[in-house]
Amino acid sequence: MPARWRLHSSVNGNSNRIPTYAAVFQQYLSTQTPPKSPPEIAYFCTAVVKYFDAPEGRLVAIGGLEDVRQSDDILLAEMTVKPGDIIPPCTDSGKRVGCVVVSQEKGNHARQTAMEMAAHVQFDVI
Repeated sequence: MPARWRLHSSVNGNSNRIPTYAAVFQQYLSTQTPPKSPPEIAYFCTAVVKYFDAPEGRLVAIGGLEDVRQSDDILLAEMTVKPGDIIPPCTDSGKRVGCVVVSQEKGNHARQTAMEMAAHVQFDVI
């Protein structure tokens, strides 16, 4: 058997028993079932991410983070630095020190809460 036939048989699923072309062929068959309508999506909340604005320098302490984590609207309050770490200037997204993610029903409320929560976290640097 020529190599191209072996390749074709493995691609179409004959040798590996995976029906690779089944979806393609079914769309041309008259016996196919009608497609189901896509599910309806009901959005009920908004999530907002606010990255912390930490000054550069050696981090001595982080204040307010535990208070922020206790809020019911907070989905995530993550910090990638700890006391003793050196915080470089934030020149790209890889140098961010953490974020807070807030979820609320309305976007403008979520945005305001995220800004307040991020401002509540204080970075003591030298």
